[in-house]
Amino acid sequence: MAQCFCFKLEIMNDFCLFEAGGTKTNVLVSEEGEIKKYSLAGFNPNREREPFTQALATIGEQLRNKEVFFYGAGQASKQNSDFTKQLLEKYGTKKVEVHSDLIGAARALFGDDSGVFGIMGTGGITGYYNGVQMSSRRGGHGFLVDDLGGGFDLGQGFLKLWLDGDLETEIEHQLENSLGKTKEDFIDELYQTKNLKLIADMAIEVKKYEMYAPVQQLIQFKMNAFVQLNVLPICDAINSKEFSAVGSIAYFFESQLERALIANKLLLRKVIHRPIDRLFEYHQNQ
Repeated sequence: MAQCFCFKLEIMNDFCLFEAGGTKTNVLVSEEGEIKKYSLAGFNPNREREPFTQALATIGEQLRNKEVFFYGAGQASKQNSDFTKQLLEKYGTKKVEVHSDLIGAARALFGDDSGVFGIMGTGGITGYYNGVQMSSRRGGHGFLVDDLGGGFDLGQGFLKLWLDGDLETEIEHQLENSLGKTKEDFIDELYQTKNLKLIADMAIEVKKYEMYAPVQQLIQFKMNAFVQLNVLPICDAINSKEFSAVGSIAYFFESQLERALIANKLLLRKVIHRPIDRLFEYHQNQ
């Protein structure tokens, strides 16, 4: 099901912009001065595709005769980007460009300038953008290998605190009440359903309980690991001391991220919660 919000702006050209993440896809459609915002299912062609393709069909008519710019996770390979391009072209588009989420984040942060940055949403990845293309990247290999800096990684850590009994009794009771399950039932269901979104959504609980010592330590430990393993090597390679980021984890845990950067003699240059609005401005000015 697609959610839509509309408003009017002074817009010169019609186009459609997609920003797809692991749990949600944001869409902006510009047509005759009216901007429509849609929220669709998340999309990564390396994972289940059907929820997104079904949701896309509900707004397919909005794509007709428009230029479409799609930015998303899992789009770096030609095979995946070709699949996404063909999927969108079925709706009678004028032109389709498919880019990785890294290119989208870089353009949102820097426009046509350069910089070291990270995407810190459901997953985490870092890279260096030279103003035209990505010239290096680290992390972002998915939850089976490396999702440092993302909500999934934080959620995993928080679940371990809960399941190991490292949280205060009050928090444990609140979690069991909100989940409606005991620890044993939760584990059984998790492995039966393999609900990865449930793990990533635990980042909301991390924010809720961030003032408690075990949770504070978890957040800082994860941020330190992200910076040391995935940010510092890129900064050292190009002799940069600045780092920028997009995504909800960077936005809601900005102070902990900045603390980890300072500990490694780096500066936090810029944080953007939702890159789609900056990407909209970028394409308006092209």
